[in-house]
Amino acid sequence: MYSRNCKTEEKCRIRRMIGLGIVVALLWIALFVLFAVAAVAVVPQDIPARLRNMADCKVLAAVEVTLPMAADDRDQIDYGIVALSRAAGSDTLLPVDYLVEWTLPSPEGTVSKGFTSYFAGHLYRFRDSRLREYHFDDNPDPFLSADGGVQRSTQFMDVLPYFLADEIERIISDSTYTVTWNENVSVDGLPASVLRADQEINGEIVGELTYVFDTETMVPRRIVREMSPGTISEQTVTVRYSVPGGDVVSRDVPVTEDEVMEIYPDVFTRFREKNYRLTSLPGQPVPEIALQSASGSRYTHPRGEKFAVPTVIAFVDENVSTTPDAAKAVRNAVASLPFTSDIVWVFMSSRPDDVVDAIPGGVQQGETLLYGGRNVIREFGVTETPSIVIAGQTGRVVDVVVGYNKDLESDVIKKVALAR
Repeated sequence: MYSRNCKTEEKCRIRRMIGLGIVVALLWIALFVLFAVAAVAVVPQDIPARLRNMADCKVLAAVEVTLPMAADDRDQIDYGIVALSRAAGSDTLLPVDYLVEWTLPSPEGTVSKGFTSYFAGHLYRFRDSRLREYHFDDNPDPFLSADGGVQRSTQFMDVLPYFLADEIERIISDSTYTVTWNENVSVDGLPASVLRADQEINGEIVGELTYVFDTETMVPRRIVREMSPGTISEQTVTVRYSVPGGDVVSRDVPVTEDEVMEIYPDVFTRFREKNYRLTSLPGQPVPEIALQSASGSRYTHPRGEKFAVPTVIAFVDENVSTTPDAAKAVRNAVASLPFTSDIVWVFMSSRPDDVVDAIPGGVQQGETLLYGGRNVIREFGVTETPSIVIAGQTGRVVDVVVGYNKDLESDVIKKVALAR
């Protein structure tokens, strides 16, 4: 009896040990799976780094801009985008070279085209039948502006994952956005991860942003940006990514001027100016000026439009010590002429209070004082102040004066005399 009970107890003990072992094994398996899932799980804060790892990228996308409150019948604008990028770690201005091309069909059947190419401190931008060039070695200012420089302000560059990372990084650190993240959804019948960000300001939703990514690779598949929903200024921008074909995949990012010219020979032949400096402007149409006036109005002069009288456009900086002397010289020159001429003062500062007292006596009759001119100086190719542009009534540049000198008054007199 005793022996039989012992055998039974032994069997029970063995069974209990086996059962405990199974439970422990299952717990270890569960923990392993849990840690494995945690190791690959993505949170919104991880997204920018994942996108920046895609510096070498080739993108084919369609961008739809919808304007439901548009005054005309064209409430949707459709762009076609091809964008290429490659890592360039030695470039301190931007560690990525890129090429962004866009096409825009018109209702009449024509197609507008443009591109921006950047590499190693050189940027080429073509749109509206005009080729603009920026070269850091010749003029670093456009690359060092407060908005990140021309190399970071290219239209449609955010279709490239590397630059989309900047936008998402800003959103997830901005307290005005409510961010939600879901890795287990189906979009267009495929597994997807979706980031949603709603921006609320003063109790109103002013932006609704949706980013759809491939769950495994985090490659962007769709972006929807709804701005000012439900208002007269409502606008929706939708980016739809497609798998690029061989014609896109086979292309490389140009990294020399010769390579850019090889891709766009007609653009460089027809639209390249002699150079992009202020001194190349004589004989050319006066570039567009669109700035705020110190009087409170908006001053706009389209490219090449005629002037009522010969006009002196003076680019001046309120922080430069010679500005008052330069202003006096220009005024004396214009006053001594036997015909009427206007003066347009273009100041660098974006604060009107900084410029009103920067010229002796303030604004006088026949003068216009503009501020916030840093974007305009890029169009004119101004590299130092003061710089004077003399424009004829035809809307073309007659001559220029670069820098301040003791003969500035007589120089302006001679050059304005030729503008009549």
